[in-house]
Amino acid sequence: MRNKLARLFLSVALFILKGGDTMFPRIAVIYVTFIIDEEISYIDVPATLKVEVKRQLELLGCGHLVTEAA
Repeated sequence: MRNKLARLFLSVALFILKGGDTMFPRIAVIYVTFIIDEEISYIDVPATLKVEVKRQLELLGCGHLVTEAA
């Protein structure tokens, strides 16, 4: 159930993302949270958000989670 909810939330977030660049940091926080909780991995992050997600993970001391390997 949690996985389905996570995917639904990400789908809604991506829909909202089309609103402009100001949403990138907010949406990136969602991905960062899911990566830290091990719900998804960095490879699942859309290319448009990878730089911001990587930046936020490194700021939190979780740079080791940034990997392109599955």
